[in-house]
Amino acid sequence: MSTAVLEKVSEPTPRRTVSPAPPNMAIKQAKQTALEIHSLFPVMVAGVIAFTLAVLFIGSILGWLALRSSGVMAP
Repeated sequence: MSTAVLEKVSEPTPRRTVSPAPPNMAIKQAKQTALEIHSLFPVMVAGVIAFTLAVLFIGSILGWLALRSSGVMAP
């Protein structure tokens, strides 16, 4: 047979007040660089580079196949 178990519920914590940000914080936020504001910029640059290299790789393979079948690379 089981009996009901009573557990103590945590008591609510007192509310904390929010203090205004120090004046130095506004200066630091104003000095953010373009990379901090646009955080996906490095990802986009890497994506463009990867896409370009992939197109060049596939293009070179297709180019070699085209030259092979045209007789240019015949022995």
